[in-house]
Amino acid sequence: MGSSATTLNPVVCADNTSNTCTVTGLVSGNTYYFWVNGYGLGGQGVPAIISLTLNVYVAPAPTPPPVVFVPPPPTSSGGLPAATLSFPLAAPQIQGVGANSSVNLTWANTKDSLRTGYRVDYSADGQTWIKGLALPPGATSAVVSNLSNGVADVFRLTPVGDAGDGIASLASVTPGVASQPPVNLSAQSGDSQVNLSWLPPTDSGGLKVNNYVIEQSTDGTSSELAQ
Repeated sequence: MGSSATTLNPVVCADNTSNTCTVTGLVSGNTYYFWVNGYGLGGQGVPAIISLTLNVYVAPAPTPPPVVFVPPPPTSSGGLPAATLSFPLAAPQIQGVGANSSVNLTWANTKDSLRTGYRVDYSADGQTWIKGLALPPGATSAVVSNLSNGVADVFRLTPVGDAGDGIASLASVTPGVASQPPVNLSAQSGDSQVNLSWLPPTDSGGLKVNNYVIEQSTDGTSSELAQ
């Protein structure tokens, strides 16, 4: 090794039998020439020559510390602090009685200072709702009209408050009226008995006829249940 093609200095390698060698103690920016000779039983071989200019080492810039974002302290915009509103209590359970094309709904009078009113809606399928009545907070009953006899509707009582709606209560009620009399009533006398027969009424008032009640009378005025 040398700093010119004519000035050579021997280099001591860690292992002179290896085909690699690391040369240390050099100066950045200088040009160095290296001769590599092979020695064997036949003596010194023909050298291989290479020159290299060492780059000037530039230390990498230090890594800047991470930027820590510190949020600014909150600033007061003046005025009153924000108020948290609570929802009204759940609605009391509603009950309904069907009438002619209408339903009478009732519920208990529960005290709730957060309730500003009630809303009554109804639905034929429990999914698509028709807006009904808006009622004051102390209401305990409502009548929903213009319904179809014999068609069950789901009625929803929702408590309303300044923060929004509370939990509603539901009831399914079928409007209708008393059925018309049975038709084709006939009587056949027997031994101390009468055999009666009839057909269901042609108009049940929109409601199912669950059973029949038979009464008997000897004067056509006062009656009692038939035995």
